[in-house]
Parts: sequence; C-alpha cells; structure tokens
Amino acid sequence: MRHSGLSVTGSGHAKTGTPCQDAQAILDTADLLVLAVADGAGSARHAELAAQQATACALAWFQAGRPLPTGPAAWEAELRTLLEHLPAELAAEARRLDCPPRELACTFLLTLITADALVGVQVGDGAIAYRPMPGEGDLALLTAPQQGEYLNETVFLISDTCLQDAQFAYRDGAPDAITLFSDGLQMLALNMTGRPPLPHAPFFDPLFNFIRRQPDAGRHAEQLSAFLESERVCAKTDDDKILVIAVRTDPPA
Repeated sequence: MRHSGLSVTGSGHAKTGTPCQDAQAILDTADLLVLAVADGAGSARHAELAAQQATACALAWFQAGRPLPTGPAAWEAELRTLLEHLPAELAAEARRLDCPPRELACTFLLTLITADALVGVQVGDGAIAYRPMPGEGDLALLTAPQQGEYLNETVFLISDTCLQDAQFAYRDGAPDAITLFSDGLQMLALNMTGRPPLPHAPFFDPLFNFIRRQPDAGRHAEQLSAFLESERVCAKTDDDKILVIAVRTDPPA
C-alpha cells in the first residue's frame, strides 16, 4: 500500500508559540504495515514528547521480530500487552524528567494491515476510518472518538482506565484505503450528529485518490501540508492536525 502521513501545528498553538503536540509514525515491512498516531494532551507539560515516544515505542514493538498473531482473539491479546507496555514506557520517562505521569498524557491510535487482516486499537479521541475493497461496503469507522464524562475530556495512555476503555477492532481482509487522524480534524472529517459518528466521504475520497495517483512522497507532504494549513481547515479548527493515509495501488485480484 502507498502511504503518507503529516502533522502540522494548529493556528492556536502557533499564536502561543506551543509546538505541535501530535506525532505519527509508519512501519512498512514485507508482511506488515503499521500506522501509529498520538496526540499529546494540551494540559500536559511534555505533550509532544509523550506523542513522539508512544508512536516510536509502538513501531519498535513490531520491529522486534515478534511473530504475527492470527485471528481476532490473538491480535487483541497482543495489543493489550502493547497497551500495558506503552504506559510503562511513559511512566519511566516521567521518572527521568522528575514529573508526574500526567505530564506525558497522550491519546493513541494504531492500525496494522497484513495480507488478510485489518487490525486497530484506539485510546482516546480521534478516529480510524477505512474504505473496504470495491464491492465490500462503504467508508466506515474502524474505531471512533472516545469522550469522557465532561466535554473535551477523553482517555489517555496514562489513564488508570486505559485498558478498560481501549477500543479493539479486527476485520478480515486488507482495506482499499485507511486513514488515522487526531481530534483536530474530527469536526471536518466526521458527521458527529450520529451515534456512532460517520466518516464524511467527500472529505476523505479526494485525499485517498490523490495519494493513489501520486507516487512522489515529496508531493504528498507538500499537498497535505497545504490542505491542513488551508483557510478552509483552519476556519474550523485551530488545534494541531495530523493525518495518516494508506491506499491500495494494485488492482483487485
């Protein structure tokens, strides 16, 4: 699959001199594609470090030569183990920085694609949307935003309820296209009036088609940056924005 990812500083953060607190990472091997996204909590002193560490540790987990699970139960068990590992890594970093773990709070989204499966896990807001192979259905959410008891409250990797609240998803067969995005794009990318919310196809399909047609990774970064920093997008959200996309480029068998 052809893939691209980019995070940009929101206009609100730019005004205050706050760095981008979103991070993304991609691992592409012969038998596995891993897409990871994390969004540091605005209230956390080391939000950007938390997001960077969470995504880097997730990729390192699957770079370690671990045998790939088979079937939904085995994949969920593997991802639960990962979700025990990541908070421990963040807690260790907090000890190194001599600060409470809450200062390294971040949300987390992860998708893994093999030849015959699509797997996902999410902690917090943002979402993962995918388009099945032609003839197999419409654009849909693999995982949905998680909200807490209060407005703008969500779950973080360092939350006591991380494992309890995490969403796990498994679908047979690789997708035609998939995207992961942080909460900075939710109001544009999702129809939030439904329960659960629905992905907005007119938002995603031009992006999928662009990545599918354009083999130049440099052009991906250029165009995604222009889109995420456009007046249209910034008028809807002043938050950091992150978007990771992967699309199938070979014709269906």
